[in-house]
Amino acid sequence: MGLLDKFKKKKEDLVDDELMKDLGVPDLPPAPKPPKPSQTVAPKPKTAPKNSSRFPAPKIPAKLPVPVSKPVAKKPAQLSEKQVAKLPLFMKVENYQKVVGELKTLVDSLNNIGSTLNEMSKLEHEHEEALGRWRQQLDITKDQVHKLLSDMPETGRLKALVSAKKKTKKQEKIQKDLVDLKKGMSTTEKKDSTLVQKEIKDMRSGITNLHDEMNRLHLEMKTLNNLTQLSSAQVVGGIKEKAKIAKPAAIPLPSSKKPALKKSKAKPL
Repeated sequence: MGLLDKFKKKKEDLVDDELMKDLGVPDLPPAPKPPKPSQTVAPKPKTAPKNSSRFPAPKIPAKLPVPVSKPVAKKPAQLSEKQVAKLPLFMKVENYQKVVGELKTLVDSLNNIGSTLNEMSKLEHEHEEALGRWRQQLDITKDQVHKLLSDMPETGRLKALVSAKKKTKKQEKIQKDLVDLKKGMSTTEKKDSTLVQKEIKDMRSGITNLHDEMNRLHLEMKTLNNLTQLSSAQVVGGIKEKAKIAKPAAIPLPSSKKPALKKSKAKPL
């Protein structure tokens, strides 16, 4: 019997007893045989005579056979995994070479997968190492930046001293500005007082000149008024003389009808 003939066997050809013997399972006890039915026939009950009594006598039941209990078959013990693994494997293979080639291909694929997983593990390890180096460099950079910030006068421990110095300089500058402002104000006040006095003198001289000019104008107006009055009197006198020459003698009129002469006022030129 060759190897192929062994695989060509069917599973149905294997006897259960042989499998049990290979596994070492003890045989089940034989089932008890049922008892044979009794060949004796029970005697018939005697019948009472017809005229013996009014009521019939009760029938005596015949002795029935005792029922035989059927034996309970025990279930075979469940096989463990080790016992199942010991069972011979029978399979039907039509193309043995094809199966062997597929198994070889499967083995090669598994080897390729293993090498790929190894490469992936190596890459992951390198990636973790690179991340560790980056984290270490980041920590170093953070420490350097914090140290730089602590040493800088604008952000570190010297910030308070620098701010105090700046504040002192600012106060000194303000005091200096105040002193300069006071000096400037005193100089300005002196200049302003001199200018005011000069302006007052100029105003006084201007007022004096204006007063003299007004007096002069007043004298001119007075002279002009006198001249106007004189010229008007001369004109009135000439008119009166011309009237006396041209008109006849005046007839005296009653006092009530004397015309009132209007005084002419000389208009100022």
